[in-house]
Amino acid sequence: PYYSILIPENMGLEIPFLEVAAEDNDTDINGTILYHLLAKEMVTVETYINTTITVNCTNEFENITAINNTMEMENITMATYNMTLGLQNCTYEIIDSETRLEEKIILVPSLLFDINSTSGEILVISELDFETEQQHDVIVVAYDMAPLSSRLSATAEVTIFIEDINDNVPVFEYSLYEVTVYENSVLGTPVLTVQAVDEDQFDVLNYTIISSVPNSSLFSINGNGTLSTAGHIDRERDSLYDLVVMVADTATPPHTAITKVTIEILDRNDHIPQFTQPAYTSSIAENTASQIITELQATDDDIGSNAIVMYS
Repeated sequence: PYYSILIPENMGLEIPFLEVAAEDNDTDINGTILYHLLAKEMVTVETYINTTITVNCTNEFENITAINNTMEMENITMATYNMTLGLQNCTYEIIDSETRLEEKIILVPSLLFDINSTSGEILVISELDFETEQQHDVIVVAYDMAPLSSRLSATAEVTIFIEDINDNVPVFEYSLYEVTVYENSVLGTPVLTVQAVDEDQFDVLNYTIISSVPNSSLFSINGNGTLSTAGHIDRERDSLYDLVVMVADTATPPHTAITKVTIEILDRNDHIPQFTQPAYTSSIAENTASQIITELQATDDDIGSNAIVMYS
């Protein structure tokens, strides 16, 4: 028999979510059924192949000194090897061997699920996590209470699918982003994309700018977390902006996270040099040579090389 069921990852502990049932037409203890649950677990085992073994025996086979084993043998031990050869009181030593790794399924007690031994009700005994494992395969063994020598049993497979619950908080890739953008950039120029991740499946994230220093509406953010220019940026007015960006998922209430973004405004040569006064008046005697008449001064609101003023 085969059962399958979908349960949420926040399933309460010790709450039955599935009942399996077996029937036995015998009477008394021969027809009394108990249940036991085992989990399927994938393990990696090392298999020996093309193995050369030296065998030393203390009985009539003592003249056997070496055997080349070309059969595939798993988990070689002295007992299993002697059983294979029909030898007793022998010791062995692996001289040379090739190995390979194989995956196999074994049955072990479940750490997440248990079963009521009399009712067949399966329940959760430890917290589930969709992000860790989305499917669990277990085996239910039903056996009667007859003496061990005549006890009978049957098995059923159960697949338990885990449903994702919006229980994870989104996390930004960085707690602080630092970026530069030129003043006078075209409206809608991408500045930076902030990235948040949420381990929940199919979750949708929404980004918003929740504060700006200085306070302005010069930047906007879209659903992909891309910051863009939304107004005219003038470095000479403000050269640095500190933003706080929030991301929220679709939970009720939503899970949120914040990150900081520092935007430095780079200079463009967009200012005309200005003389310190609109007109200059000076006088000089005639027939005068190589003499300073007056000194003119101009300034430029740009910075760096853009602010160097030359005269001609």
